[in-house]
Amino acid sequence: EVMRRMIILCGAYRLTLDKKYADKAWKEAQNVLENYGDWCKSGKLLDQNEMTTAFAIAFDWLYNYLSENQKILMCAAIYKTISYAEKVYSDANGRWNTKAANVGVICNSGVMLGALAVADEALWTHEEKNTIIYCARESFHSMLGYVNCYAPDSAWSEGLRYWQAATKSFVKFVTSVISACGKDYGLLTLEGFDKTGFFAAFMSGPAGSFCFGDTDRKETLINSNLSLLGYLFSDDIGKIRITGIKSADPLHAPPDLIDILFYKPEFEKTDISLPTDKCYEKAGIASMRRSWADKNSAFIGYSYFIWQMLTCAEIIPAPDCKSVILSKNGKKITVKIISENHDFHFTAEECIGGTQFRTLRIFEPVVVSVELKIVFFPCK
Repeated sequence: EVMRRMIILCGAYRLTLDKKYADKAWKEAQNVLENYGDWCKSGKLLDQNEMTTAFAIAFDWLYNYLSENQKILMCAAIYKTISYAEKVYSDANGRWNTKAANVGVICNSGVMLGALAVADEALWTHEEKNTIIYCARESFHSMLGYVNCYAPDSAWSEGLRYWQAATKSFVKFVTSVISACGKDYGLLTLEGFDKTGFFAAFMSGPAGSFCFGDTDRKETLINSNLSLLGYLFSDDIGKIRITGIKSADPLHAPPDLIDILFYKPEFEKTDISLPTDKCYEKAGIASMRRSWADKNSAFIGYSYFIWQMLTCAEIIPAPDCKSVILSKNGKKITVKIISENHDFHFTAEECIGGTQFRTLRIFEPVVVSVELKIVFFPCK
């Protein structure tokens, strides 16, 4: 929430030069300093690094507004995260203590933005300056160990919710490096990163997001990430975002400052054409639909969680669909479509649970390979 407010308020100040926005942004920062100043003590990696990102953005965008004392206070707060990060990077593995790729991306992004924001300040001792430089360098190398998740085909195996969180932080990381250093150091050519904006579209159906990896169907997980990715890579990604905003698509978050800053007139065109099915082989994820244009189109999402040894499939039938036939290992299961939001579970040998549902979710334990065939029968 602090980061969201900082981006809005500091961005409004930069666009208008009206000090009322800067005054409000400083009050937000002051409130954090007084009540949550040593955010590293919480031990919550996401808290400390997202707060550092918020302060880094505010420090940079409000720089000419801030007094020397205000700058010192903000630098001291940011340095606490950098000092903590030094201990992380000094570890033999040089990685954040997490197996979740999205958390690693958020943490490294916070360190990099903090380091870039304050590195040139004159208040640092020689040792502190070296610590900041060291952490900036190490956050770059550590980040590469997490964002290889985009390879080879842009998918994010943790699900759309965590894709959104990781990508939001990584685009800040990339654009900040480019802005501060004048070049991308190969970040823009990372395998899969250029097409990852399409992943959000393929993982979303007419009735909501594909629910795997803690993703909730009704979350607005398609956001200004797409505008920024469209600006960096492909107008088609930006077109998806603008089309979603204009049609008031409930899966799209409301437009924000990032949409404005990275807007291109080319995003207004509607000539984008996407395939109706997509398979991300390495991530074990696939989706298919009857149509992109028809909001009542059926949608199927399928995911095999290698790291959890769990298979999850979700079928969102069209309104005219009355039954679904599933075929697994030669065993056919016919289910009538009657109402909504009833989960249906089955194993290789038997069916367990109710049969009345509109959205079908399938979970299986320990599976090596699965053949799932789905046939839709329209209402007569």
